[in-house]
Amino acid sequence: MRIDGIPDGGNTETSDKTTELVTTLIKSIDRELQPGDIIRSHRIGSAPLTINSSENGNPVQSKTPRQIIVRLKDPQVKKRILRCKKLLKNRRDMKYVKLNEDLTKTRNNIAYKVRQLKIERIIKDTWTNDGKIMVKDNKEHIHVVNTQDSFDQFCVNFCIPGVFDFLHRLEMNSKERHHNKESTKGPKYRTYAQSVSSAASINQPPQITDKIDLRH
Repeated sequence: MRIDGIPDGGNTETSDKTTELVTTLIKSIDRELQPGDIIRSHRIGSAPLTINSSENGNPVQSKTPRQIIVRLKDPQVKKRILRCKKLLKNRRDMKYVKLNEDLTKTRNNIAYKVRQLKIERIIKDTWTNDGKIMVKDNKEHIHVVNTQDSFDQFCVNFCIPGVFDFLHRLEMNSKERHHNKESTKGPKYRTYAQSVSSAASINQPPQITDKIDLRH
């Protein structure tokens, strides 16, 4: 299972601390949670940088919190927790917290697009079940869209005209956000020696390449 939106403790946040945060969250929506249902939790990706706010001097995160991967005892526990996630909608303090199944990269991308279709009311509902992406169209018919081809075919047959224009803009916006994120990073080096060499070349004074005749 994946969780988005839980405040990130950065490099000082241990796996045990992450598991504690996850347990507190899930206990607040699932009264049946038992000790041992959550085996382990950990963040994925690089820790967010912290900067001082210009207004009050308090540290704030420079980007959104990292996702959390949660390993659960068995599939039944996962199903029960995911059924309870709708309770988060009623809590203002959990506005940005999202619980979803841990899908493959392809299915995760499709699931994201389908959720956007739901937000735009192009479809009635969507959810996942044992890794399958389920979609309910506006006529209450349920479909499975686990592949890009099946998703495209669903859009052709059951969505309004112009849906592909919407999906194209969605993809362009996603690429633009990714580009802006990458442009703020420094250059990537394969080895420590490369990074040291680059730093030395930057700090090195300019060399005079033209020969000067000192005979006069």
